[in-house]
Parts: sequence; structure tokens; C-alpha cells
Amino acid sequence: MASRRLAARASRYRGYLLRDGVILANAGHFPAEIDAAGLIGAAEVTGTREYADDLLTLELGDGRRIHLLARGHMFNLAGPRPLGNSIESMDLGFALQARCLEAVARGRVDAASCVVPVPGPIDADVARSYLDRKYPR
Repeated sequence: MASRRLAARASRYRGYLLRDGVILANAGHFPAEIDAAGLIGAAEVTGTREYADDLLTLELGDGRRIHLLARGHMFNLAGPRPLGNSIESMDLGFALQARCLEAVARGRVDAASCVVPVPGPIDADVARSYLDRKYPR
């Protein structure tokens, strides 16, 4: 997968940075992180091939191919069998948010630390709790 930054700029560079056979997939948070319309409409694109499961291959005049999953949409939310985020990842995210809010409410963190990564002890506690429930001893 191409990085979000490279993928977003790919059409501006007209594909010159993309190797033959590259697979572009959006695993980000917004559907416009890959400029799919710009890539598809680029002058260098001489043909396209569509395959099952929302795979589009762009054929460039110099022979390179760019494979685009889900036409640049977030691939876990697009396609014929969208899966979204797993319940486990959602559980962990909500647990982390709740414990962080608790730490703020109890005054264990100050205003300067409210926009920071999850504090280590909370992260470890939530991970341990999840693993204990998922894989009891």
C-alpha cells in the first residue's frame, strides 16, 4: 500500500513515483485520501480494467499498471463485502477513551496532557483486561 501522503499526491506527480504493479489502498480516515478521480483521469492513463471485488487497474502509456482498491474509498468500508472495524478494535478504543476521560475527571492528568497518546498505565490496563477476558487462564 502506498503511504497516505504519496497516494494523495500521486495524481499531481502524474504517476511518475509509482512503480509498476503498485497497489493503492486507502486505510485512512477519509474517503478522499487518494485522488482516485485525478489518477483515473490523468492523461497518462491509456486504459482501465475492472475486476471482481472492486479492483480497478489503470494502464499507463509507458506500460506500468496501478491497481486501485475500492476506487480510493476506505477498503474496510467499501466493496461487495464491507467489514468495517472489528468489534474488538472498537471495544479497545472505547475502553481507552473511557479510562482517559476518567483520568481527566479525577485530576490525574492536567490540561497540558489532554491531547497526548494514551498514558502507558491505562494502555497496559486496558490491554491486560481485554486479554484476560479473551484468553482466560
